[in-house]
Amino acid sequence: MARITRLSLVNYRNFREVDIAPPAGVSVFHGGNAQGKTSLLEAAYTLAVGRSFRTERERQVLNFDAARDGGAAYITGTACVDGKSLTVVIGYQPTGARVRCEWR
Repeated sequence: MARITRLSLVNYRNFREVDIAPPAGVSVFHGGNAQGKTSLLEAAYTLAVGRSFRTERERQVLNFDAARDGGAAYITGTACVDGKSLTVVIGYQPTGARVRCEWR
């Protein structure tokens, strides 16, 4: 079984920058409406499956500042799989998405 050990977002949805290291076990995200709970779940899902469950248009994941300035958004996730570390980086640019995976 895989366990997410780190999730980092840059210019993704309503996040400018966030870096979380969830503890082992169950994690619960709570907060008011439009605070980013679903965006965190979407980012983890996107790392696992390779696409968003919320949109088919990749440009929509760029936050307002990145979209306005022609910048990029990044999801970086690290998971422990069978004792090995897997890091997946998905970068969204106005011209399209790029994916990079690293086993360590």
